Amino acid sequence: MAFDDLKVLRRFTAAYLSLLVLLLLGHAIAAAEPFRVLTPSGGGSHPAVLLVSGCSGFTAFDGVNLYDERAAELQAAGYVVVFVDYLGRRNLKNCRGAISVAEVGKDILEAATWARAQPGVDASRSTGPCEGGNVLPRLP
Repeated sequence: MAFDDLKVLRRFTAAYLSLLVLLLLGHAIAAAEPFRVLTPSGGGSHPAVLLVSGCSGFTAFDGVNLYDERAAELQAAGYVVVFVDYLGRRNLKNCRGAISVAEVGKDILEAATWARAQPGVDASRSTGPCEGGNVLPRLP
């Protein structure tokens, strides 16, 4: 192979690899959502529920994830379900001493703001049960 052919091959390979990396990164960025969301079938605007776990997170016990089951019921009833995983985003297994009430509250408020801005969410009919009911009244 001539020297000029090697230069062209190297440039082609570098361009190809750069394009491949951009495509993979772009896909990962586009696929990343700040929250796990279940959306009801059918068009139109739906109320949203912020599903906030207790201190053990969205963990299954004995093979049963009660949060997932309840979320599926809410979705079937016409709600957009937004999982507020304040533990998972910090790679924590539980909240004992590792996270403040203010941090949990901040995550809940961030999720509420995000959910209200989503197409198909009726912000006037949205709510948040679970740990949010314990945390929000205690915020400074």
